[in-house]
Amino acid sequence: MSTSQAFLDRFYRRIIRNIALSTLIIAAVAILLTLIVYVLTTHLVIGLVIVVALVIGLGCLATLWLLTHECPIWQVILPFSLAVIVNEMVIAVWMPELRLAVAPFLAVVILLAGLHGRRAFTIGVMITCALLIVAIVILGPTTEQQSIPLELLRFLQASSLAALMIAIWAFLDQIVVAQVQAGITIIDTAVAKALIDTAAAIRLLGARTIISGIRPAVAQTLVHLNSGLTDITTAPNPQMALMLSRRLATI
Repeated sequence: MSTSQAFLDRFYRRIIRNIALSTLIIAAVAILLTLIVYVLTTHLVIGLVIVVALVIGLGCLATLWLLTHECPIWQVILPFSLAVIVNEMVIAVWMPELRLAVAPFLAVVILLAGLHGRRAFTIGVMITCALLIVAIVILGPTTEQQSIPLELLRFLQASSLAALMIAIWAFLDQIVVAQVQAGITIIDTAVAKALIDTAAAIRLLGARTIISGIRPAVAQTLVHLNSGLTDITTAPNPQMALMLSRRLATI
């Protein structure tokens, strides 16, 4: 595996780990509070809520276990994704009042599938989730009976939406962190060539290429690869890159 591919693999695994951990914590809290309500009411539907939370929790645990054993990414995301899909179907049938609150969580499954890096795989997952959403929203019951106590229903709706927001935040936060890190420390021949070719193409369009965060070791690598830096302006950070772009624009 190339250096850049190894970096991306670690990066994607960190995203998956953050999403699985945050969802596991929310599932654990939901199980605890729902158990208390179940002891007080012994309502069958409340027991079903506990089962749903257990399924998603087990899916998260399986994903974390596969991460520790360095399994391929598609295997890592499989337990979590299956747990979400199974729960979506169970909720649509037996707890329809929650179906619109949990349906958006399928977006996280699509995001995770995109980390696998296989277009056909991602499209297949996206189509599956889209069809499931259609079935949940359109084919669901038109009249909903209130089978869950109102206070618990509000908590479950809030917790499912919180899990969704945290999962998307964990995904996007890692992207932002990767963009503002101190800089590239290692570069291989393929990346260097792509970088120089892109800079040359931009130069032909009458513009300049400014790269922020490039370190001296990377610049030396580019020189050793006979790539040169004639078409590229470097800056230590994004702020300096913006200042340079304004300065060059006035020349």
